[in-house]
Amino acid sequence: WPRLQRYNKKWLASTLPSDKLKNDDDMAVVVSNKETWAERRTKEIRMVRETKAKRMFDRMDLDRDGRITHSEFIRGLAANPDIANVLGLPSKIRPDDGSKDAYAIKFGEIDTDNDKQIDLREFVDFYCRTGRFHAPE
Repeated sequence: WPRLQRYNKKWLASTLPSDKLKNDDDMAVVVSNKETWAERRTKEIRMVRETKAKRMFDRMDLDRDGRITHSEFIRGLAANPDIANVLGLPSKIRPDDGSKDAYAIKFGEIDTDNDKQIDLREFVDFYCRTGRFHAPE
């Protein structure tokens, strides 16, 4: 943590005119008014994940109505094995090998309002909170 604070201090000092910073107290005021490097990086990661999630959603929303139904989800997994891999599901959902149960659980995790459809907000939120780092481009 001290190393990160030193880095933030150096970064902050390099972004401001030197005549504004006379001592560490001035720096403390500036730090409290500016987002830290870690906060900025967290926001950047969230934006990248949201963009990737939107691309995946668009590929899965076969009829382009802004919602993914069960049948679209299953067909989308079959058509996009890379997305199935990111979601931790097989690309072929079969009732006899347990993949249907895994699919039902995953669909339920994504569909937070239980309306039997996944909208873009639910998909993006799920992707961002699960911590998946690798997504198809």
